[in-house]
Amino acid sequence: MSDRRAATRREQGLWLLEELTPATGINNLYFAARVSGRLDVGQARDAMAVLVRRHRSLRTMFHDGGGEVTKSVCAEDEFPCAFETVHCGDDEGAAENRLASVVSDPFVLDGRPMFRAGLIRGPRDDVVYLVAHHLIFDAMSSMLALEDFIALYDAERHPEVTGAPPAIEDEAPSAESVRYWRRELEDFEPLGKRLPCALADPAEPTLAGGDVTRVFQEDTRVAIRRLQRELRASEAVVLLASYFLLLGHSGAGSDLIIGSPVNRRSPETARAIGYHVSAVPVRASVEPSDCFRRLVLHTRQAFLEAIAHADASVDDLYAELPRYGDSWRDTLFRYMFNYVRVPRTGKFRIGGLDAELIQLPTRYSKFELEFLVVSAPGELSVRAIFSKDTLDAAEVGRLLDLYEQEIRTLSGHLDERFSDLIDWRDSALRGRQARATDTDPAETPIPDATPDSGELAYRRRLVARWNELLGREDLTGDSNFFTHGGHSLLAAKLVHHIRVETGLKIRLADVFEHPTPAALAAFVWRERAQG
Repeated sequence: MSDRRAATRREQGLWLLEELTPATGINNLYFAARVSGRLDVGQARDAMAVLVRRHRSLRTMFHDGGGEVTKSVCAEDEFPCAFETVHCGDDEGAAENRLASVVSDPFVLDGRPMFRAGLIRGPRDDVVYLVAHHLIFDAMSSMLALEDFIALYDAERHPEVTGAPPAIEDEAPSAESVRYWRRELEDFEPLGKRLPCALADPAEPTLAGGDVTRVFQEDTRVAIRRLQRELRASEAVVLLASYFLLLGHSGAGSDLIIGSPVNRRSPETARAIGYHVSAVPVRASVEPSDCFRRLVLHTRQAFLEAIAHADASVDDLYAELPRYGDSWRDTLFRYMFNYVRVPRTGKFRIGGLDAELIQLPTRYSKFELEFLVVSAPGELSVRAIFSKDTLDAAEVGRLLDLYEQEIRTLSGHLDERFSDLIDWRDSALRGRQARATDTDPAETPIPDATPDSGELAYRRRLVARWNELLGREDLTGDSNFFTHGGHSLLAAKLVHHIRVETGLKIRLADVFEHPTPAALAAFVWRERAQG
């Protein structure tokens, strides 16, 4: 096994999400397929073992050392590749229930493998799966792993492990990229306007998510192809610009940032399995007086610039940019756009048998709203993944209706003002008032309770810890951790100190909810009193 080394900023960011939502499996990714018939268990196990030996990311293990995350890679001949086989008998629903349980079961950063694989045998069909933590896997990896597994299973003899794609190493962001993002984002206000139909962010997030999928009609696809030709733009850029327009005329504001994943694989590493994407912020302005031609041109330029400076990840940017409030949610963008082109639909063959991908319902969402566009031969669909903390399925369905209608309207009207084409005051979205208003916990007064001497002493200790972690000397019991330079990584260290000092299972979310020494000391003392 290789020596341990520190996790990267991007990897630490995923670990922090686990701290915010423990025991949820929020970072689990997978492929799962239902096979019409029986696979050979030994052949499937051998194919999976070769797949794991071929890709070092699947042999990478992580260790949580109390606020410091490290990683190591296990040698090919030392790695334990378990392959579970479960028999579900005659119960038709047992196989899918078992799969849902396997996919959602969280991983622990304690040096054990960060993936699981197996075969679930139903009454007539088999379900084959591989579940991996996002630390060693990304969405593209699921398709690459499935394709490799099919090829290995169908091969008469498994090829040697040699010839595996070279590893992709994280590198420090260039100074030029950091300067670019500072210029690009310096005056952006991420906690400004938002969709009128959205609720306020909760103080303690659940990250519960849902999804609504829409398969575009043929006339919509025709309109997109026409827009591509007239604008000489890719399908992805046309749909991203349309998403900006949808958010703008639905009330999210005129100055918008949408996050978009960028694939870090090169032609030489195109088939590398691992965590090889970076989310970049794409910024555009959408005004009623604009036209779609200008919006597409601006979106394309902003997207290309973002790709060119993608070596500075979002997690790198957090360390370089000022904090905005103390929201638990991503401070750079609430909205995501992900475009995936696939060579075929979810149906394929393995071992001479028909098979089809299984898509389980979304259980979590890291963003307020994400449009996942899947472009396959003869089909184009949008899967809208949303946060149940802030949106509901009916509202997201209306947004998808507007999105498709908007695209058809824009075709042939590239130079007309948006206000002449689209109702900028859409009553369907604005008729519903938010059920809560945004509040800043820093502005919420702390009750005038009279804490006992123990709580007062602990408050003073927290004030000292605040000053130490934030490199200050002037902070008091009412100083907000996040508005004075704190961020999630420092908060994780604070949580570790409190756990060691008190023995309590304090969570990262508790610091976000109680961001001053006075509020946090009162919370800790209440938890201590309750045992």
